[in-house]
Amino acid sequence: MGRWAASKGVVRYALLTFLGMPPSFMKNLLCAVLAGIVVLPAFDAGADPVAMDAAVYARAEALLGPNLEPKVRNVFVVPHWLGSSDEFWYERQLKSGSEMVVVDAATGRTRAPSATELDTIKQVKADQAPSDSNILLASSGDRGVFVQEGNLWVTAKSTGAPRALTTDGSANAGYGIWPDAWSANYVHRERSGKDPQPVGAEWAPDSRTVLVPYIDQRHVAAYPFLESVPVDGSFRPKVHPVRIALVGEKPATFEWRLIDTDTGKLRRVDLPYDKLLELQQDMTAFRDVWWSKDSKRLYLVAHGSNMESASLFEIEVATGASRTVIQESVPPRTDLNSTSYNPVNVRVVRDGREAIWFSQRDGWGHLYRYDVATGKQLNRITTGKWLVRDIIDIDEQRGVIFFTASGKEGGNPYYRYLYRANFDGSNLKLLTPEKADHLLAPNRRFVLSLDGITAHPAVSPSGKYVVYNFSRVDEPTRLAIRRVSDAGLVAEVEQADATELYAAGWRPPEEFVVKAADGVTDLWGTLYKPSDFDPKRKYPIIDAQYASPLIAVVPRHFYGAYRGRQPIAPSSYAELGFIVVSVDARGTTFRSKAFTQATYGKLNRIGLEDHIAAIKALAAERPYLDADRVGIVGHSYGGFAALRAMLEFPEFFKVGISSAAMVDTQGMYADYHWSAFQGPPVYSDGSGRRPTPTEIAGNWQSLNASSMVNKLQGKLLLQLGELDENVPPAQILSFVSSLIAANKDFEMLYLPDRNHSFIGEGYVMRRNWDFMVRNLLHREPPREYDIKVDRR
Repeated sequence: MGRWAASKGVVRYALLTFLGMPPSFMKNLLCAVLAGIVVLPAFDAGADPVAMDAAVYARAEALLGPNLEPKVRNVFVVPHWLGSSDEFWYERQLKSGSEMVVVDAATGRTRAPSATELDTIKQVKADQAPSDSNILLASSGDRGVFVQEGNLWVTAKSTGAPRALTTDGSANAGYGIWPDAWSANYVHRERSGKDPQPVGAEWAPDSRTVLVPYIDQRHVAAYPFLESVPVDGSFRPKVHPVRIALVGEKPATFEWRLIDTDTGKLRRVDLPYDKLLELQQDMTAFRDVWWSKDSKRLYLVAHGSNMESASLFEIEVATGASRTVIQESVPPRTDLNSTSYNPVNVRVVRDGREAIWFSQRDGWGHLYRYDVATGKQLNRITTGKWLVRDIIDIDEQRGVIFFTASGKEGGNPYYRYLYRANFDGSNLKLLTPEKADHLLAPNRRFVLSLDGITAHPAVSPSGKYVVYNFSRVDEPTRLAIRRVSDAGLVAEVEQADATELYAAGWRPPEEFVVKAADGVTDLWGTLYKPSDFDPKRKYPIIDAQYASPLIAVVPRHFYGAYRGRQPIAPSSYAELGFIVVSVDARGTTFRSKAFTQATYGKLNRIGLEDHIAAIKALAAERPYLDADRVGIVGHSYGGFAALRAMLEFPEFFKVGISSAAMVDTQGMYADYHWSAFQGPPVYSDGSGRRPTPTEIAGNWQSLNASSMVNKLQGKLLLQLGELDENVPPAQILSFVSSLIAANKDFEMLYLPDRNHSFIGEGYVMRRNWDFMVRNLLHREPPREYDIKVDRR
């Protein structure tokens, strides 16, 4: 048998050498031949080593996140409290259809809703349906405001016809207008022909005064987006001139106005706008708003310039005069939550008498209580080497705050647990003791929600009970009720049904802990294997990542484990014959200040040293991992990281797919997504404004990928959508031009009429698979396989 294996190995060795197998594989195979054994790559020994069976793609297709989503029922239950009672209802998914269930939080008993309660449920669901109206209604419902040709108008039931509140606005300088670059969807808004609601506007509780921004983008130059294949079927390409300020240019300006909709009186809110964060693509400097009950005072929490400070302002509504209540600077970045995508952990409470403030001043994100009148700190609410994640609820009458935190209970430092504490910092109590991730989120202003969680009130109206979902990557979600008084379990009332998920071949990932590149810091990650995993084989590795410093994306709960994040789709890639690794490196969120800010000023490497350290550590203890064959894939910020990996560490990453990537940052729009993590650009004249059209800021030279094309060694696939306003395509094409000038081989997928979300298309996924299979697995993929993605 050994002689036959050796002879078969010689033939296989000759064939694969001819086909251009990597030296590491040939070396291993030659050693195996000499030893009388055969070391095979991760495919069947009897199969043609070149052609991959379409059945493998079919299995991987079945494991795509969108295709798996319908196979799990009740993976996240959204409870709704019934009025002021301690009963809640939720919609239970059945094998066919659904049913409504009412639960008594005091006992855990369930029942069907009454006819009256069904009417209430129907109204709640109707209220939650998205509205396409351009009118922002006041809480009273008797009036609303809208934007017309740059001016703010009010319409009221009592007065009949709409009335203009302002007359000096215009399309590019007006009240509540949407800046072209806002939310990266100008082309979509233009095509829809619908006017959106006034951007950023807020009604006072009295339904009379409205807070609205005055936005001026007249000075911002147009950035032409080319629609090569018009959606209307016409033949001549169309140009969409979107006003976008690039790095080093002045963005659109943003200032608040207060308008009395009865009298039309307008007041400018007096704030130090020049010292605040400039208008971003998806965020203003102002993160949250509170009003006094009598509508006479307004409170705004804001980021300072480049997020280097943060402030809480009190505004006198009658005059627009402002007063700084709290101002803090915790260099290099003053975060108001571990991730800026989540709502800020700041609240104004007790009708403006007190404020709760989040700070990392001691190295960890904690809560502090302030007196608003004096601006002085009253006390710390939390303390310790752990992180407050999100404020979930506040009981102002009892002086109790409910919040999630991680790192306090030991084990996985990313698991969220729910706690309660008194405003004075006393009586801190864990309410959810399960060793799992507790899926709770604040029902406030998210910039971007990536967790798959729907925010809901967790605390019952009486304050006596909490209801929550919890799970792990290897444990389906359960819905539980606990008492606030003693954290005692009342009942577990629902559990996700994952029977069909497992039947489809999905298996949970393995969690791991390794040391970072510093040899000290623990990194937590997940590892996915194919369903036919054989520990005797040698598997190439894919680093599936979204290495943005604004978030941590390794799955910690069940939904995240099987749903994945496009183009990560870890289970699908694994099923093709790879081991898929995901790790949250230093520089990402939800850990200490030192951890989250470890990569400041080193955005070009974006923590990739830790990715390498993690993969090497895993390979050292798992013989089935081939650390000589490592690929990396990512979209958006993940696409940026994939490209940086191929340029900064070409000896380690052999294959990369960079999708919709920030490539040459000087060609990107001005935004805190990079400047708050690299440092603001500084040009030759010492300013932050680009003095010439071609100058690159000195401290951003390392982010200029075009200057590094000669470092490219591996196989690179670039993907871009020509109408991607989130990652403008011209800066990617600038890099492509440099690759061509340097005579570098690469592949590119240019997608006409696509915006930033093209990565979810079956064709794009198939091209990704083909690229990895061909260049990292060294197999020939099935020809023109057609991937179907479930869009339910």
